[in-house]
Parts: sequence; structure tokens; C-alpha cells
Amino acid sequence: MNPKVICPVMGSVDGRLLTGRWTEPFNGKSKSGLMGVYAAIGRRLNTDAWMFGKNTLCEGFFPGKFHTQDTAPLACPEPYVAGKASPRLFVVADPEADILYESSTVRGDNIVVILPETAPAAYPRDLQRRNISYLFAGRDGTGLPPMP
Repeated sequence: MNPKVICPVMGSVDGRLLTGRWTEPFNGKSKSGLMGVYAAIGRRLNTDAWMFGKNTLCEGFFPGKFHTQDTAPLACPEPYVAGKASPRLFVVADPEADILYESSTVRGDNIVVILPETAPAAYPRDLQRRNISYLFAGRDGTGLPPMP
């Protein structure tokens, strides 16, 4: 059985997807409060996993960038499965391999990162140290195989 995954997209009434261009929420509500409602709706959909785009994740949760002097890629890229403490997973594609995580979860759900095979070896090591799972999707990070 294939997993049920959602990739929710939230935009403004005029179609703007970049939250930096949004007006302030109605009636004094905060943007983080709206994100909480958004997350609650996602949970009610009863999925196995959910994902954000990289920019949304960085804007809302992890704004820092991972930096390393050693840019040599892994000799043999292999997926890593960290301990799983949540019933759902949070997935993010990171083709630049540069999100600096401050936690191994997003809203309580364990993170799984989709990486390019060309990611610097220091980056997957950092993810392992932070207890974050990852897998590889081709040279540019976009080559996930189709589901059977």
C-alpha cells in the first residue's frame, strides 16, 4: 500500500504564494496562528506524511543556512533512517543541501529530507547527529523513482 502524503499549499485571496507579500491577517490574527489552523486541517486529513516547500519551511521554522568548508560529496550515498517518535512524517526536498535544522521535528512530526547525491558529506553527517532521516534522489535531488 502506498503512503498517503499531502503537500498543502496556502495562498492569499489574490493568489500570492510568497507570504512576505501578504497583507496582515484579518482581525488582528497572527501569521503563526493561521499556520496553526493550517496544520490542524492537515492533521484531520489523516495522512502518513506531509511536506512544505523548502522556502516555506525555512521561513516558518529553520531560517539558518548550513555551511561547510568541505564540499566533497559522499562516496556512496545511502539513505539514513533516524528514530521515529511520531505517527506522521514531515518531508522536505532540499536540493541545495543547506537547511540548518534546530530540531528533528516540525510540529511534532519527524523530518525526512530528500537530498541530491552531490550533497557535501558533512551535511548528511550533520543530519544524523540531529536524528533526522534522509534519502537521495539523483544528482540534483529531484529524481525520486515513481511509486509502483
